[in-house]
Amino acid sequence: MKSIRNSLPYRAIAKTNRKRILKEYRERIENQNFSILASNCMAGFFYHDLAHPFLSPTINLYLDGPDYIKFLKDLDSYLNLEIEAHPQSDSYSYPLGLLGDLSLHFVHYDSLAEAIAKWQERKERLNLDNLFVVATDRDGMTIDLIREFDALDYPHKVVFTHQDYPELQSAFYIPGFEDQGMVGELNLYRNLRGERLYDQFDFVSWLNQK
Repeated sequence: MKSIRNSLPYRAIAKTNRKRILKEYRERIENQNFSILASNCMAGFFYHDLAHPFLSPTINLYLDGPDYIKFLKDLDSYLNLEIEAHPQSDSYSYPLGLLGDLSLHFVHYDSLAEAIAKWQERKERLNLDNLFVVATDRDGMTIDLIREFDALDYPHKVVFTHQDYPELQSAFYIPGFEDQGMVGELNLYRNLRGERLYDQFDFVSWLNQK
């Protein structure tokens, strides 16, 4: 099914049909000036869908599970640190930054200088009074870390999981990845109507919480 969803004709039809979905999302969103922290590209997907400016430094990058939990547990301290070049950066095909003891994987940037500039620019826009937090159970986000995430003192948080965890308030189960041990690419189209996998989560209603 993934190969079909990745085919050019399938994506072209779904992309065209998605315009109606995005129109509805943008009409429904009431909350403004919200910031989304995410462990990967999920924040960017939500912002793009809503045609909303990026009010978050965690755009076009990812942190692995352990680093992301550390980041969220001591957010103010990490936000006050400067990004440096990672000593292992030569081993990667993209810029790798070091924020204290955290590795920032800037997968969608051409240079570390560009990545740092965007981080600083978007960090200054961060609205801690209107904050939403997103995680996914991939990149080392184990069930123990998911439980830690669920216990964090952030009122608006969600973690997308490949299994159902009804006991965890912040867990949102995305079916179809049970045999993979983690969620896959949530921006894949579910159908020709233009719905993406992450659309199973009503993120507009979630963001409308204040």
